Amino acid sequence: MRIMNVQRSLFLTAIVLTTVSFARGQLVQEVTPQEVINRARARTTVYLETFKNLLSEEKKTFEIYEKGGKVKKRKTVDSTFLVYQLSKEQGRVAEFRNVVAVDGKRVSDADERAKTFFEKVVASDNSQKEYEQIRDESSRFDEDFAVNGLTLFQAIALSEKLRGRFRYTMAGRESIGGKNVYVVLFEQMRADPAITVNSPTASDNYDIEIDGDKSVELNARIRGKMWLDADTFNLRRELRERTIQPDGFLQPVVVAEDLLEYTDTDFGILAPKTLSHVQYRVRLKEREVVKDTKILFEYGKFTQPDVEVKGEVKDKP
Repeated sequence: MRIMNVQRSLFLTAIVLTTVSFARGQLVQEVTPQEVINRARARTTVYLETFKNLLSEEKKTFEIYEKGGKVKKRKTVDSTFLVYQLSKEQGRVAEFRNVVAVDGKRVSDADERAKTFFEKVVASDNSQKEYEQIRDESSRFDEDFAVNGLTLFQAIALSEKLRGRFRYTMAGRESIGGKNVYVVLFEQMRADPAITVNSPTASDNYDIEIDGDKSVELNARIRGKMWLDADTFNLRRELRERTIQPDGFLQPVVVAEDLLEYTDTDFGILAPKTLSHVQYRVRLKEREVVKDTKILFEYGKFTQPDVEVKGEVKDKP
């Protein structure tokens, strides 16, 4: 199974490139580039804390491509998406998807299965096993992919744990849906064990798996572009590219890209609207990559559940 893991403290995102020029009269308060980054970094913390208490209906569409780029298989998975707080580790959370339909066909006893599953998962020996069960249950209809953390976490380039690993460049201002935004380019300058390809370590790093010789040094990096709301500094859009540059490659090549777009809510944050993960197949000997799979996440309106969703271990009588 090809897995993309994200540490709970890392924040992911990404989006469709849309460039709209400012109209006259749409002025933005001047701030320094460092202030933009600092304030945006603070907003990612608010996003995570607020998002832990939200849920939505999710449609996940898989497209798997032939060598020539034609779609050879398409699949849809409908779920109720929510954030599950693990019982074995205080503050650790995971994305949980209660699958209700596959290719339009309802999954029988989905709610009863979820209830039974939660009773089982809280009996796990430790938080990592609990996390893995949540991941596997949520992705059991997802072909050979398991994409974790893309919805819950955002803006890995703003993570405190990766401070100093990225170079930021102010690239002007634009307007998205009538909202003024700062455009910021980011590029990873140094290697970091939290950003890898084919080197998963549980859920403790941001890793993707690609086909190919696992012994080859890939020199993984991240680069991209963020669109930050000029009033709130919330992330409205991001394009994030994962690149590798093995020996013999003259320049980095993109092996995965994430495109995320966010929308306004009643909760003081911007919630995911559409998220896209595209992965490429790498041919090291031929020194080329080809499009392999696209996964599109689409969300309805986010709401607050009536109760907090978390694992609880009941005392035995």
